[in-house]
Amino acid sequence: MIKSVPENNQNIIDWLLSSKKDISDSEINNIDQWQTLIKPVISPSTSSIDRAIIGGFLADRMAYAFLSGYENALQKHFTILPDQSLAAFCVSEKGGSRPKAMKTTLTLNRDVETYTLNGQKSFVTCADEAQYLIIAATLTEQEQNKADIEGTTRPNIKLALIEANASGLTVTNSKELPFIPEIRKGSLVLENVKVRAENILPGDGYTNYVKPFSCVEGVYIMAATSAFLFRLACLFDWPSSLQEQILSTLLMVKQLDEGDMSSPATEIMVSGAKAQLKQITETSKPLWSKLPEQHHQRLLRDGGMLLMSDKNHLTRLERAWAHYA
Repeated sequence: MIKSVPENNQNIIDWLLSSKKDISDSEINNIDQWQTLIKPVISPSTSSIDRAIIGGFLADRMAYAFLSGYENALQKHFTILPDQSLAAFCVSEKGGSRPKAMKTTLTLNRDVETYTLNGQKSFVTCADEAQYLIIAATLTEQEQNKADIEGTTRPNIKLALIEANASGLTVTNSKELPFIPEIRKGSLVLENVKVRAENILPGDGYTNYVKPFSCVEGVYIMAATSAFLFRLACLFDWPSSLQEQILSTLLMVKQLDEGDMSSPATEIMVSGAKAQLKQITETSKPLWSKLPEQHHQRLLRDGGMLLMSDKNHLTRLERAWAHYA
């Protein structure tokens, strides 16, 4: 049985090494079953990044490790979310995710205590399973419709928290993706969905939340997927030298969470961590064929996620290096 993380224990690496003998190669059938394994292990004092790592280590496949990173990144980034809830960040639309592409609107009602959401969102993670949704929308009030931010005039974006069963919300599942199909994607239609004023996040939604989340999400997904690789290494006796590389990379990623996620220095360190994780993935590939069939096939299907280039990250990385030029 996996031991719980002691209160205020900061040494997640020690917990991973101590727990390696207790894990079993049991199939996990759905998200609920995976979450059931996590809840008795964590405590209220367990940090978001450690929860991402624990969720990845207790995942039997890449899909749940990815979800562990994504969900705990949301918990870190949006303190308004209830603890341990399943949530989705809804930014993308048909035209993209930039402010000028967002046609979803947020209108202040006459009672000044509620707002109304109207619009559509695409490529929403766990759209039909999420309990809470954070919606990026453009304010429609004339006096707030434009904001001079970073020297450019663009729509004023706000974020609204709603429950997934809100009246006026319609969710449609999208076609299954060729990788991590266990994590469904979907689209939303919002028709006069009411939002209480206290559930509108303060400040500029794009600058304060949308832009920095990409880095937070990337760090947390790297942490969780590294922990998942360590699980495989433990279960199937990968070389100790490879296990050491995984843990060293994992510790590096964890430490990124302690700094400023929006800083150029962090973006440069993220690039280094990504390179290390890609190298570990390439090194482990010859071992995949020796795994049980279900693991081998899932890694062939999903492992490419660890090798994919992120265009947004590359753009941020170029700017980060230019900052120090």
